Amino acid sequence: MPCAHFAPGPLYGSGLNPAGVDFCRKKHKLPELDFVQGNAEDLPFADQSFDAVINVEASHPYFRFPRFLAEVARVLRPGGISFTPISAFVTLSPNGRRS
Repeated sequence: MPCAHFAPGPLYGSGLNPAGVDFCRKKHKLPELDFVQGNAEDLPFADQSFDAVINVEASHPYFRFPRFLAEVARVLRPGGISFTPISAFVTLSPNGRRS
């Protein structure tokens, strides 16, 4: 069912890489959609500003995953939902490098 059926308010995409954010702004020109440059561990949004936060296949490299979860909780309105599937597990080798 299309999102328009639910009459969502503004939609935002966020990314750390300014070039990626710029690409998305040019590629996806839809009403009520904007992309902002920002760090998921320090989200550039006000407290309690979203009904839902969706993070798809992006959270596995976050160095401070608990900080990301705290940021999600901060920007969600009471009763809001978060969907953050974790599709990859990162392990560290004995020398501290990702494998």
